[in-house]
Amino acid sequence: MLLNQLLNPKPSAYSSMIAEATGAHRIELPMIERIMREVIFHSTLDWQTREQFDAGAIEACQEYKASDGFYNAEHNFTFYRFHLSKTDNKLTEAVIKLDRATAKGVPGRIAKCQADVEKLLEKKVILSEKTELYERIMLQMSRLYAGEPLNQLESV
Repeated sequence: MLLNQLLNPKPSAYSSMIAEATGAHRIELPMIERIMREVIFHSTLDWQTREQFDAGAIEACQEYKASDGFYNAEHNFTFYRFHLSKTDNKLTEAVIKLDRATAKGVPGRIAKCQADVEKLLEKKVILSEKTELYERIMLQMSRLYAGEPLNQLESV
C-alpha cells in the first residue's frame, strides 16, 4: 500500500496547474510543488498570479530536474518518516490495549493484541530501515551536488 502511495500520489489543488505549466509527470508533481513552496516562493502558492505561478512551476521543474536524485530521496525520506511516526503512535496504542487485555486475563484478546503488536513492530523495523536509507541517500546526493569528491562519500 505504501508503495502505491509513492507511485500514485494524490493530486493537490495545484497539481493540474503545475502539470499544465511544466508537462511534468504526475509522480513529479508533489516534489515540484514542494520546491515551489520552499525554494522558489518561500510561501504558500495561493497569492501568486497565474503568470507568476507558471513561471515558478517552470523554475521549480528545472530545479527538480537538475537535482532529481536529492529531491526524490527527500520526498521518499519524508514519506517514510511520516508513516514511521504514524506506526509509532499505533504501536503505543496497541501496547496499551495489550496491557489492558493482560490485566483482564482474557486469553483470546491477549493473543489478538500480541499479534497486533508484533505486526506493528515488524512494520516499524521496515519503515525505520527505509527512512534511514533515504536519509543516507539524501546526504550523499547533497554532498555530490555540492561538488564533494566521490571518495569522501559514505557508502549507501
